[in-house]
Amino acid sequence: MNTSKWLPKQHQEVIKLFEQSRQLERELRILGKKFATDINIDLPDYYEFERLLQQSRECFERSAHVQTRLIRMSASSADKNVERSFFKILLNRKAHLIRQNLRKRNFQLIFIINKMVGAMQV
Repeated sequence: MNTSKWLPKQHQEVIKLFEQSRQLERELRILGKKFATDINIDLPDYYEFERLLQQSRECFERSAHVQTRLIRMSASSADKNVERSFFKILLNRKAHLIRQNLRKRNFQLIFIINKMVGAMQV
């Protein structure tokens, strides 16, 4: 769902947050692909591996920051101070879905890194 079409223009910070999360998700996917294809397990280039690990750390930090902001945005409708308007419900659902996607990409990248390190130790 394209966020900018249904989100009012006065909510630029929400649009910016959703765009940041989309960009982070893309970066995590690219890093996972680089780990899987660019690193030769038999003869690894440790400088390249360290560079990719550093990029991954930075992505994880930004992802944690974005996920914290998404958690604040996606308060459940059972909370007393939450508006129960249709717009707020849509925002909550969208924030929850984006957070799930980011977590999934985080776990995928962690799994790939773990497998790469395990394969290098053998």
